[in-house]
Amino acid sequence: MSLRWRDLDALGHLNHATYLTLFGEARDAWLSAVGIGPSDYVIVAVKIDYRAPTNLSDGPLRFDFSVECLGKTSVTTAETVHGIRGDLKAETRVTWVLWDSAASAARAISREERGALKDHVGGPESGPRA
Repeated sequence: MSLRWRDLDALGHLNHATYLTLFGEARDAWLSAVGIGPSDYVIVAVKIDYRAPTNLSDGPLRFDFSVECLGKTSVTTAETVHGIRGDLKAETRVTWVLWDSAASAARAISREERGALKDHVGGPESGPRA
């Protein structure tokens, strides 16, 4: 995934809404690596703090993830994005629930998923670069 000119606003900064897309793509790749696919969860809350403007020259971007809270059905992750020089661009807290598509409802986190996620509690785990 790479930054595109169309992702920028009139000031030449990465558009605020584009961060959601980039975080989502990076999160999907990170969670797939721990055994949770993109259709296995739904987002229920997002809070983003923008720390510095992001320009095309700041790429590739690095996304880092850590698990802050593991509930029965929900997970809260701390996610950050850094520019090529390591400067913090944005950070977010995302709460998501594991999802049962057939029942169209939240489901409990399985023992295997919980074990995989516990490996990421507290420390940042680097995800893909954009």
